[in-house]
Amino acid sequence: MNEDTKIALAPFDLEQDLPLLRGWLAQPHVQRWLGNPEANIADVQRVRKNGGHALISVGARLVGYICWQPYSREELEIVGEPGPAVGFMDIDLFIGDPLHVGCGVGPRVLQMLLTRLWKDPWVRVVGICTSVENSRALRAFEKAGFSRQRQFDDPEHGLCWFMVARKHHVAA
Repeated sequence: MNEDTKIALAPFDLEQDLPLLRGWLAQPHVQRWLGNPEANIADVQRVRKNGGHALISVGARLVGYICWQPYSREELEIVGEPGPAVGFMDIDLFIGDPLHVGCGVGPRVLQMLLTRLWKDPWVRVVGICTSVENSRALRAFEKAGFSRQRQFDDPEHGLCWFMVARKHHVAA
């Protein structure tokens, strides 16, 4: 992929985009890390209030999906984060188009979304999780500014890293 290729977040419409999402979730490189496609579709349908989702485009081509939503207290307990859930936003993403895996799309789209999320005064920490074995995702998340916080045992996916990016306040 050309480094100058425009990456953007495109509007996501659950009804219209469901077939595309199903196809991506069935791809072996996605299913390996996310598991059951139908369970993931159910998760997409439950994106909570104050969250959102988008398709990831490279040029005119749709290549992936990203969503964000506030963490619940229960989700933070699973990853071992103490304290209240106030200010914690969760991100999930995947590149569904195999031709765009490993091309730098993930870190760039994460940086775009972080820039958007940091404009919200409520958001102070953004988390993302992946399997300890998913070295490609770990590198991508670190390139985007996330750091490894702690490992936790996910009931569905096994041993995972909880990674965070924190809002940095600049003194005036």
